Amino acid sequence: MAPPNLKDLLTAFSPSSDFLAIATGDGRVKIWDTINGQMQSEFAGIGSSPVMTEGHLSLDYTCMKWNPSSAKKGKKKRRGSLLALGTGAGDVLGLDTTMGQLRWRANDCHPGGVRAVSFASNGRVLYSTGADGMVRELDCETGHLNGKFKASKRAVSCLAISSDGRSLATACAELKVFNSLDRKKMQKFTGHPDSVRALLFTENGKYIISSAAGERHVTMWKCDGSNGTGAAACVLSMEQPAVALDCKTFGEDGEGLSLLAVSETGVAYIWRAQSVQELGLVKPCKVMVSSEEVETQGTKPKRNSKLCIFAARLQEVISEDSVMVLVAYGNSAKPIFERLKLEKQDRDIILSASQNGALLSSTQSKSSLKSNRQGNEVTALGPENAEDAILPMPRLEIPGSEKHKQKHEKKRRASCDLEEMANGAGVDPMSIDEQAQADENAGVVDDDINELTMEEKLMKLGILEEKEKKPRESTVPTAAVTPSADSLIVPLTQALRSGDNLLLEKCLSVTNMKVIKKSVFSMNPGDALDFLRDLVYKLKSSPGRAVSILPWIRALLLHHASYIMSEEASLIVLNTLYQMIDSRVSVFRPILQLSGRLDLIISQISPNEEEKDPVADSAVVYEEGSDEDEELVEAVADTSEEESEDNDEKEDVMDDVLDGNNALHQGSESE
Repeated sequence: MAPPNLKDLLTAFSPSSDFLAIATGDGRVKIWDTINGQMQSEFAGIGSSPVMTEGHLSLDYTCMKWNPSSAKKGKKKRRGSLLALGTGAGDVLGLDTTMGQLRWRANDCHPGGVRAVSFASNGRVLYSTGADGMVRELDCETGHLNGKFKASKRAVSCLAISSDGRSLATACAELKVFNSLDRKKMQKFTGHPDSVRALLFTENGKYIISSAAGERHVTMWKCDGSNGTGAAACVLSMEQPAVALDCKTFGEDGEGLSLLAVSETGVAYIWRAQSVQELGLVKPCKVMVSSEEVETQGTKPKRNSKLCIFAARLQEVISEDSVMVLVAYGNSAKPIFERLKLEKQDRDIILSASQNGALLSSTQSKSSLKSNRQGNEVTALGPENAEDAILPMPRLEIPGSEKHKQKHEKKRRASCDLEEMANGAGVDPMSIDEQAQADENAGVVDDDINELTMEEKLMKLGILEEKEKKPRESTVPTAAVTPSADSLIVPLTQALRSGDNLLLEKCLSVTNMKVIKKSVFSMNPGDALDFLRDLVYKLKSSPGRAVSILPWIRALLLHHASYIMSEEASLIVLNTLYQMIDSRVSVFRPILQLSGRLDLIISQISPNEEEKDPVADSAVVYEEGSDEDEELVEAVADTSEEESEDNDEKEDVMDDVLDGNNALHQGSESE
């Protein structure tokens, strides 16, 4: 049988803890007697609307609460105990469990569905809330509306009333405390990232205890009536999110606390301390169930089935060192009730339970095959045969037959024939084949896994030659396998708790985001804070490692933000991280401006580099240290001397021409 989904299972103990009400998703409500373990009554289709199809499947119960005044003695006791139920259609039902009938029904209280109901301590008033964010006050005797007020703009998931009836607390993602008389908000608490699943006041009314969906811890808030937002007074870590809470106070001053929480996996956690400050330092006592798989002949045990604790309550605080706890475990079809006395030195308690009882086996007759078939039938558990479910399931025995005996006789005969052949008795090998064929026709199947195969038998007799056994190829991979999330959380936790820096560095070398997210999600909240402290220290000492460290810090803040913010020790770590982020962000704009200026300078330098080099346009380039260059220089010098001589000759000719012209001009003037 599959384990019950505790998130969808509704349970409520009576004020005296004598009865337990269980409501499952099929619309049935069952009342179990916790003393003798019998089902007291069952209700199906009690609140079906006339406009809807009749039947228990048309109902969808979302919350359930027992009237605390039903445990008090008096005339009102005759009216019977009242069980309040909320539905997904927005209706609130008042069920009289003693008379077994519906006392009243309030239709359309909360459009979108009722999320929570809670009784006042006097048992005269019932408060309800739902998806519309309204809180309604109903009369417990008639179900009439006394008043209502707006508690939140969002859907309210939980509701709780203090023991004195003066304070009313509502919760969605944030907690609000109202004065139940004038309905004014007195205090607000923030810190839950998701909707709150369980909420209650301590008996002295000084603290509020809450647990949200997806959070693996329980938070205590101090309710002192001061205006503004309050901080968490204590945070208690768990391995899985809690689905139910209970609390008892003890001591002369009433400051001692015993707190119980039931997780999604069916494990009960119990904390006990003299004060709230000591409660956060105490290691909880765990109560869990270890199922015993019973294997019957012809059947296999169900490996997927799991028994767990689905309801628990602190029944009585005997002394400062001992407390009485009532637990309901097994499965919702046939729960097992047990009262445990927990001492102060107790740490972990494991309850053993059998998975029988969900199905009842009929009595089996061994006279004929017809009776054998009837013996294999099962009967579903119901109100008419619930008493028989207490008895252990009888073991199914398959009756013996002559055919079953002949099967083993033929096996022994075949083994004797093989031994005779090995000893040289001269038995015809064909008889073995005929015998094997007869066994196959008779339906005989050899189930012995240690028996030799036919090939091995023939090799042993020398009929076939033995084959050389080839060594098996190694299947061990040569390359290192990337660690998965399940294998990484173990060394990571070990490194944090033992202070092994080398092992921690190996874990930080993993860059796979899926592995990082799953590892951080599976981490204990207390270890997450230590891990964040180490990461911030490494980032501060080595800023160049930001690429490998920041993904881990991001995952920690995403999955464990509520717990980290609720711890006072995290203020120093978060301030250091904020200062590092602020220092890097503050220089980002100047560095960006400097980068723009450098780009501008480089863009101006590039065109100048593309201009032509004047040296490349010259006809001759002189370089020292070469004979060819010296010859070239001499040739150039000779050429220059010849050009200078030619120029001198030209100048002499021009002078002679000028002199001749001057002489002719003077002669013409004299004439």
